Amino acid sequence: MHELDPQVLEIIEACYAKCTPEGFNKFYADRPNYQWTMVHGDMHPGNFVYDPKKKLPVMIDMEIFG
Repeated sequence: MHELDPQVLEIIEACYAKCTPEGFNKFYADRPNYQWTMVHGDMHPGNFVYDPKKKLPVMIDMEIFG
């Protein structure tokens, strides 16, 4: 088994620290204009249905959305 570079471990630990409600609030408190990106996580044509009222495709299957 290979050991991870200490800098990589530091980055991973920083990411996990922000994955709690407290970490989330602390990170974003000073960043009111922070830009978000939503990721579906399982994008393929089978995860879309057509909405005839809006005449647009609609994304479904959001259980792993993050």
